[in-house]
Amino acid sequence: MSKKGTVTFILIIFVVSAIVLLLIYIRPISVDIKLNGVRYSTVLNDDSIIQTEIVVMQGTLKRKLNGERTFSGTLGSGKNELELQKNMRKVDILFDSEGYGKMMSTQVNQQADWKPENYRYGIIFADFNRKELTIQLNELNEKSVERWVQGEGNLITAPASNKADALKISNRLMENFVNLEKK
Repeated sequence: MSKKGTVTFILIIFVVSAIVLLLIYIRPISVDIKLNGVRYSTVLNDDSIIQTEIVVMQGTLKRKLNGERTFSGTLGSGKNELELQKNMRKVDILFDSEGYGKMMSTQVNQQADWKPENYRYGIIFADFNRKELTIQLNELNEKSVERWVQGEGNLITAPASNKADALKISNRLMENFVNLEKK
């Protein structure tokens, strides 16, 4: 093979390899996670859990070239299977590079005027490799506005069986987010 043919062959191998790696990087990943966790209060000096929770996340995780990940599917939690099925919601979550995303859902109010309504459930912090997640739940105030109050809110963390384990996972998952908030 001539020198020109060798260079062309190496270039073709390089381009094909780059395309294959790119396709592997951006290919959608199926997510089917079912974990046992706990719902607990963020009130200091309160080590009790509110209840144990089953957390299910099913759908597709897509990654863009810029590193952003988008989850589309269903997410739900409940103290038992019946409550879990009732609480399953279709969500679209755009995760940033730090591993957290806002949980949003749009539903059409068929009883009223058929206008879409947006619901903000809270923020999810997830490590899909370790299959760990923490959900910071928004609470409704007296004006039905969803909000988070630090020190008063509830979190769901899985997998965990007690508040101490849940806090270890939450602190690890939220570390980058908390550092961003301080800036």
